[in-house]
Amino acid sequence: METQIDQAPRRTAGYWYADGLVELGTGLLLVLMAAMFTLEALAPAGSLPAGFSALWLPLILLGGMLLLSLVLRAVKRRLTFPRTGYVAYERTRPARKVLAGLIGGLVSLSLALLLASRPGWLSALPAVQGGVVALVWFFLSYRIGAWRLALVGLASLAAGLAASLAALPPSIGAAAVFGTTGLASLVSGALVLAHYLRTTSPPAEAV
Repeated sequence: METQIDQAPRRTAGYWYADGLVELGTGLLLVLMAAMFTLEALAPAGSLPAGFSALWLPLILLGGMLLLSLVLRAVKRRLTFPRTGYVAYERTRPARKVLAGLIGGLVSLSLALLLASRPGWLSALPAVQGGVVALVWFFLSYRIGAWRLALVGLASLAAGLAASLAALPPSIGAAAVFGTTGLASLVSGALVLAHYLRTTSPPAEAV
């Protein structure tokens, strides 16, 4: 059984997700990644450099994470903190964010090279991507106790399995995984934000 001390970090982390803004921002980032894979799939042969997605994915991840962090803090200062106050939470150091982006990019590049050397495995790529993304959402769901995030993870897992079963080309499969996950995250964030705005009031409107 968790004690109040054990539950404190979970409540603090959960507060950061209470307004749905993180899910909205993450959803936009995932949709951007899906657009990149779609561009790669639809571009005429030879019009893009080899390994286009593998080269751009780390940049989108790293740049998107840093930009998302800055935008979220600015929006929360204007929208969230005046309504429900500010709760101190463990800050992620910039170096850790850079490291996370680099690791994500290296994993993506390594996976792409591995699959390129074994063409028979390409059909499994969307399922692997969907499974990895789903694990991230499942972990977040457990960490903050918000089971709606597990549903986003299930959407990612289902999209990956469906794309692999349909034997979609790798870029189209990746676009399906990230696009589906991004849309699920956007819907979840929009619903949470709407509920948050209905049930909270800024100081000037408080009774």
